Amino acid sequence: MTIDKESFFSDLNALGEKAVREKIASGVYGTRKLPYANEWLRQQSEHKEEARFSRIEEREEEALLIARDANEIALSARNAALEANSIALSARDSSTESNEIARSANITASSALSEAERANLIARSSLNEERRFNLASSDAARKANRAAIIAAIAAAISAIGAIVSIFKTTPP
Repeated sequence: MTIDKESFFSDLNALGEKAVREKIASGVYGTRKLPYANEWLRQQSEHKEEARFSRIEEREEEALLIARDANEIALSARNAALEANSIALSARDSSTESNEIARSANITASSALSEAERANLIARSSLNEERRFNLASSDAARKANRAAIIAAIAAAISAIGAIVSIFKTTPP
């Protein structure tokens, strides 16, 4: 008598993996059904592994998007810092403090850009290296986002300092 594999697999699905393992261990399945039960368990393991890899891939793609966003934020912060530096340079005669703030903002923005680029590289390499660095790329992206926010704040402070220094030097 031949075994209807699909029907048998349907029965195994209804039982669940734990019950099937218990039945195999207790010898319930004879020599005809045992290979099919083992094949079904192997397929269940493969499905779980595929789902796990799919979740890892989704997280890594999300980390890559976060790293790209952080890179864009850092670049915007750097540009704002450069503009603040330009304003500070035009008010240089009366605003040494403004120049220092702008330089500091430039350094912070450059660091944020470097961190964002590093996060981007980590995220890209994690996609190519068997998806092992998911947590590292997420952490790097978060760090890059923080650095970009700090750089944006520093650039805003620098711009305010430059504006204040312009008003200080303008006679009433």
